[in-house]
Amino acid sequence: MDKIREESFVSEIERRLIVSSFGENNKNCVVVRLNDDLTEKNSIQESTFKLRAHGFKASITNAKKSSFVILTNTKGISLIGSIIDVERHDSLEGRINIYFRDPCHIDTNELSKHITWNNSNPVRTISL
Repeated sequence: MDKIREESFVSEIERRLIVSSFGENNKNCVVVRLNDDLTEKNSIQESTFKLRAHGFKASITNAKKSSFVILTNTKGISLIGSIIDVERHDSLEGRINIYFRDPCHIDTNELSKHITWNNSNPVRTISL
């Protein structure tokens, strides 16, 4: 597998909108904070390998209106991908699966300027 690129968060969104490979048409992002310390949660590495953010409690409507998914964790790793499909999870009520392509590492510090977390919900929707 090739090494994943690392780019500026805002620059990467702008680049993907100019050269829309997967239908990217807005600056809306679903941001998912993964807990890589819990084995039952998908790690960024596993999600990147499968090109899927799996089983997250999030609004399917907001996800379908978004062009990008961002996976981040508490270890300072963040990755952006272009959303290609969103579906309801097959067995968990109120949860969704987000499928993406073209993963790219982004600057976690730059991302943190655009998002505020609380402890109750590890999913946010942002628009630049």
